[in-house]
Amino acid sequence: MENIKKNKITPLFFCFTMALLLIMVLLLLSDIPQRDVAFRYAPMAEAFAKGNWAFAFHPKVPPLHPLLAGIITSVFSCSGFTACKIISGLFFSLSIFPVFGLFRKIFSEKIAFIASFMAILCPYLIRLGYSGLRDSAKEFAVMLTAYAVVAIFSNRNKIINYLFFGFGIGMLNLIRVENIALAGVALIFIFLLDLQQNFKFRIPYRWGFAFIISLLMLAPVLYYNYQVVGLPAPELRTAEMIGKIFPVISNHKASMKYQHQQNSVLTAAALQQIHSKSNISQSQLPEMTVNPSYIKATPKMAGKFIKNLIKGFFPLFFIFVIPVIYFRIKNKQWKQEETVVLVFFLLNIVVVIAPILLIERYLYVSDRYLITAIPLTFGWSAVGVAELYKFLNGRLPSLVLKLSVVGIIAGLILDGANPIIKSFTSRKKRTARKATLAIAEWIKEDFKREQQQVTVKQYLDHYVSYKRPLVSADKLPVLGYLAGGQNVNLDNAKKDYIISSKKICAENTVLVYELRVSGNNFYIWRNK
Repeated sequence: MENIKKNKITPLFFCFTMALLLIMVLLLLSDIPQRDVAFRYAPMAEAFAKGNWAFAFHPKVPPLHPLLAGIITSVFSCSGFTACKIISGLFFSLSIFPVFGLFRKIFSEKIAFIASFMAILCPYLIRLGYSGLRDSAKEFAVMLTAYAVVAIFSNRNKIINYLFFGFGIGMLNLIRVENIALAGVALIFIFLLDLQQNFKFRIPYRWGFAFIISLLMLAPVLYYNYQVVGLPAPELRTAEMIGKIFPVISNHKASMKYQHQQNSVLTAAALQQIHSKSNISQSQLPEMTVNPSYIKATPKMAGKFIKNLIKGFFPLFFIFVIPVIYFRIKNKQWKQEETVVLVFFLLNIVVVIAPILLIERYLYVSDRYLITAIPLTFGWSAVGVAELYKFLNGRLPSLVLKLSVVGIIAGLILDGANPIIKSFTSRKKRTARKATLAIAEWIKEDFKREQQQVTVKQYLDHYVSYKRPLVSADKLPVLGYLAGGQNVNLDNAKKDYIISSKKICAENTVLVYELRVSGNNFYIWRNK
C-alpha cells in the first residue's frame, strides 16, 4: 500500500480494470432478473428497440436507465435484461473515476486508491452493479456531481468542472425522483459560488453554462410529461407539487386532477397519440392518489426502517468514518472540501427519506436507496484503513497481515456475489431458479400465437408492459418476462398460463405440462 506509483493513471486504471473484470464475471453468472428489471426496465428497453414508443416510456419511470438499455438492446439485439445488466455494470465501473478524482483532490493519491478499492469491494454496490437496476447509475451521478462541486469549490474559474457539474445534475434528474431535490440544492450552492469571488459579485455565466447542459438533458422528459400529465415535471410524483406552485404552466388540454381514484388509467391508444402529436382529451387522463395525512408506522415497520437505515451505511466501512472525522477536526486537519462532501452525503439521506415520510406517508426506506451515496464516506474510511494498516504493520507478522487483507478482499467479493451463489447452493432458491428457467423455455416453445402487445389500459401510476404470454405464477415472479411476456396477478381476467404447486386449477384451463424440480412439483395450465 505504501508503494503506489506516482503515475496518476496507474492506480486509477488498475481500479477501473478490476471493477470491470469483476462485474463482467458476475454479469455472466446472473440469469434471474430483479423484479423491477423484469416488470419495468427490461420490457421498456425491448419496446424501445422495437420502436413501440407507447411502452418504451412512462411518466413514473425516469428514462435514462431504460433508454440506455434500449439503445444497447437495439444495437446488439440482446434481451432487455442483458442490456440492463450491461448498463448497471458499466456505471458501477465508471463510478471509480469520480471516486478516485474526488478523494485525490481532498486527501492524496494513496487515500484515493484505497477509497476506490473500497467502492469496488463494497458488497451492496457489487450486487447493484450486476443487478440491472438503475442504482449504479445514481452512484455514478452522485459521485460525479460531488466531484464537480468540490472541484468548483476549489477552483471557481475552471470551465471543465462546470461541464461535469451540468452533466451530473442532468443525470441525477433522469435517474430517480428524489435526486431532483439533491440536484436543486447543488445548483443553488454552485450559483452562489459562481456569483461571488473574493467578496465581489460577478455574472455567473459558468453556472449558467452548467444549468443549460442539465436543462437540455432534461428537456425531452419535461416535454413528454407535459403532454402526458399536463405539467413539465421531471417525474410524475413531482407534478402535483409543481402544479400547486405554478398552476399557470399546466397544459389545459391535459390538466391533472388531484383526487383519490384508484382505477384511473391512461389508455395505450392515448399514449400512441402523444407520440403521433395528437391531443389527449381530459377524460383519458388519470387522477393521482392522495395519501393520508398521518404517517403509517408500526413497531415492525420501525424495526425494518432502522435495520435498512443501518444497512444503507454499510457499517463495515462506515465504522471508520466518525472516529476519523472526530480526530481530523480535533487535530485541525479538517478541510472545507470535507464539509462540502459531508453535507452532500447527509443531504442525500434527507432527500431519500423525507419524500417517503411526507408524500407517501409511511415509515420505510430501502437500504439500496441509501447505499448509492455511501462512497462519499469512503475517503474517511480509507484514512481509517490506512492508519489501521500502519498500526498493525510491524506488530503482526507480514505474512499474517497480507493473508488477512487477501481474506477480507475475498470475503467482500463473495458477499457481493452471495445472491448468485445462493441461486446455485440454496435448495429453495436453486429450485425457484431451475423451475423459472425450465418453465420459461417450455412456454416460449408452446406459445405459438402471434407475439404482440395487448392493446389495453395503461396505468399511469405504474408501468405495465402487456407483453404476451400473460403468466400467473406468484412463487416465480419473473417467469412471465423470461417466457417472453409478463407476470399478472391472480385476479386478472385473462391469463395465457397459470403455474401452480398443486394439481388443482381454475375452470376453462387444461393441464399441459408437469415439472418436478428438487422434489417440488410445478403444474402448468393453459387457458382453453
